Amino acid sequence: MGSVVSASCSCGFSMESMPLGGGRFNFKRVCTFPVFCQDCSTMFLANLLKKGNSCPECNGTRLIAYDEPEASNAPGGAEVFSWNITDRLDRVLKLTSGHHYICPGCGTYNLSFSSEMVCWD
Repeated sequence: MGSVVSASCSCGFSMESMPLGGGRFNFKRVCTFPVFCQDCSTMFLANLLKKGNSCPECNGTRLIAYDEPEASNAPGGAEVFSWNITDRLDRVLKLTSGHHYICPGCGTYNLSFSSEMVCWD
């Protein structure tokens, strides 16, 4: 089911205890995953199964999920989260531990994810 992850960058930005994926009773309609807003440089959790997500800070809609190529400059590191959701989103969601994701705090590609807990339900 879901996992709980944290994100951190050497600039001091951090976001802890992010529940990703879905639980036993909602996995068909909920898939929370970190998203970057290009309009205001905010990271937040969005339900990727919901149509029409927008940023809670600026209401922007130029959003990049952290598994998309634009969110990372180099793949790598240990797998932190993975969910095969090809039946609903046509892809496997994946985050790794490498320092290569775009940081909402400093704008560099030094953000990394780490696992806090596997299999919340």
